[in-house]
Amino acid sequence: MTIHELSKKIGYSASTISKVMNGYKGVSTATREAVLAAVKQYDFVPNINAQSLMSKRSYMIGTLILDGPNDILSPHLSEILNAFKTECAMHGYDITFLGNRMGKTEVTYREHCIARNLDGLLLAVGMENLPSERTEQFEELLRLDMPKVSVEGLHKDICTVISDNLSGSEYAIDYLYGLGHRKIGIVTVSGKNEASEQRLCGYRRCLKKHGIPEHPELIFPAAMYSYEAGKEIAEAVARHPEMTAVFCIYDEISIGLIAGLQERGIEVPRDLSLVSFDDITAAQYSGLTTVRQNREKIGTIAARKLIAQIEDGTDTPKNNTFVDTKLVIRSSCRRIALSDD
Repeated sequence: MTIHELSKKIGYSASTISKVMNGYKGVSTATREAVLAAVKQYDFVPNINAQSLMSKRSYMIGTLILDGPNDILSPHLSEILNAFKTECAMHGYDITFLGNRMGKTEVTYREHCIARNLDGLLLAVGMENLPSERTEQFEELLRLDMPKVSVEGLHKDICTVISDNLSGSEYAIDYLYGLGHRKIGIVTVSGKNEASEQRLCGYRRCLKKHGIPEHPELIFPAAMYSYEAGKEIAEAVARHPEMTAVFCIYDEISIGLIAGLQERGIEVPRDLSLVSFDDITAAQYSGLTTVRQNREKIGTIAARKLIAQIEDGTDTPKNNTFVDTKLVIRSSCRRIALSDD
């Protein structure tokens, strides 16, 4: 049934029905109730394609996410995407994932956006996560004249919503310092990664604030963001018994690190205190003291900013948001006497 067919059945104009369906003002309560009752009676569903033709919008938002450690199964990213999708749905938008195929045809990310007539784009991948063969495609996508928001990595002239990694790292080191620790190491991730670099920067800044000299040998680059990488890096960490605490910048690595240390007879927190970053669900079961990212807030703000760009251009691309973090104290750290250090 079309809106015009419904109009003939109930005696209200198509424009009045449209106003009621879209929640516009200027319609009496009695009329609104009558139209809604008819919509329910006739099981009327608006034709999205027709709406798109009239508004020149598809009400579809593309999401770029890649296979790998930071894909849709990532505890961190999946929570952001869920909040993003929920907020988009509240404004009448749906999401689709960008890929390099449409049916049997191979396409670029840019071609996918244009073919689907997408209204906006969520970037959930950083340049450092891209395989070399997709870098050119990604750069082409960044140049596409389309509203965009990023939740993973900073990109020039694109609105970004991410956690305040610098201050979050300082919360971790401040906490360890308050417990008496002075020989504090850090497990980071090898290669170029903005979040990793920001957390390392926060670590260094906080050491300097407390007058603690930095020891390069206490910086341990894990191979990647994974439990297995955490177990592997445990061997290097175990070689430094003078270190009383370590800050690990990802929970998944931290959980692997705990297991790897246990295999070497080193217990957390008896022998080594550990503070992590992210607060994924598994962290609470591991007793991890960790810096919590507000993933729901990141996803919600990203959706609102993107929709604001789509609908009225009120949010400029350079208007970045750094979302506050919170230290969640559990059982992976212990207080030590300064003489023990």
